[in-house]
Amino acid sequence: MQPPLSDLEKALTNVYLKIFREIKKEPYYPNNLYHVFQKYNKLVYDNTRSAIQQSVILGGEKVNRLFKTQPYITQADLDLIKKNSEAQTASFWRKVQLDIMRTREQMQLTGGAEIEYDEEGNPIPPPDLDMTAYLLSVAVASLFGSFADSTLSKTTELADTIPQKPMVQWSAVLDSKTCDRLPDFSEGCSQRNGKIYEIDDPELQLHMPGSVHPYCRCQLLTIL
Repeated sequence: MQPPLSDLEKALTNVYLKIFREIKKEPYYPNNLYHVFQKYNKLVYDNTRSAIQQSVILGGEKVNRLFKTQPYITQADLDLIKKNSEAQTASFWRKVQLDIMRTREQMQLTGGAEIEYDEEGNPIPPPDLDMTAYLLSVAVASLFGSFADSTLSKTTELADTIPQKPMVQWSAVLDSKTCDRLPDFSEGCSQRNGKIYEIDDPELQLHMPGSVHPYCRCQLLTIL
């Protein structure tokens, strides 16, 4: 039985943090990203792919139950898993690069940023980045984005098996953190909640749940 998305998210975030802590211990860090990348990239990719694969399977199984069809992994599923795994692995390394930039600023007390001084006139190094938050955002995008992608992909794949055209409905978590506007100033998740889209709607393709902004946990629900 597949674990729910929230469990997968916690597990992947913990794995990312563990890997990052090991990276920080490397004598080559932060001056030789290439060496660190060569040593750890497969580990990052394999864990990312494993989690994304489970998310894609969860999304596909949910749609299969609605269509009353037997679930199985298709080439479209495999392509989606590969594409999202590569994209989110690259996102992990972008977050590492941000930490490298900050570490170098701290070491050099420069880097283009305005230097602050304490009361005694000593330069204050920039604070550490919140890598827990950064890596959590990668895990959320990996899993919730892949779940939404899988839901839409499987719904589209099975659309020809029924006479009417299926639709999908945006489902948001409504609380104080739910956004009203997306980064591109279009409708936010709170406004999109409950909104129904055709499966080939360009607006939906452009703003997929789970990846429209950091920490987005929105999902798609297939409607027959």
